[in-house]
Amino acid sequence: MQQVNPDTIDKVADFVGFAATALRDLATAQRERGAEPGTGADTGSDTTDTTDTTDTSDTSTDRPPPGDPA
Repeated sequence: MQQVNPDTIDKVADFVGFAATALRDLATAQRERGAEPGTGADTGSDTTDTTDTTDTSDTSTDRPPPGDPA
């Protein structure tokens, strides 16, 4: 079984965390922009709430890890 350098794992985790924060900030900005009165933006009042409540904490899969000959 091949091991991944722990520093590489840390770097990937940092990048994923940065990307997640950036996407959340973008979503917040879009919501705030849409809620400003008089801008002509769609406030979403005629749509249903599409907030994603999917639990993403479980990262297990049925596939073997990369490099696993199984």
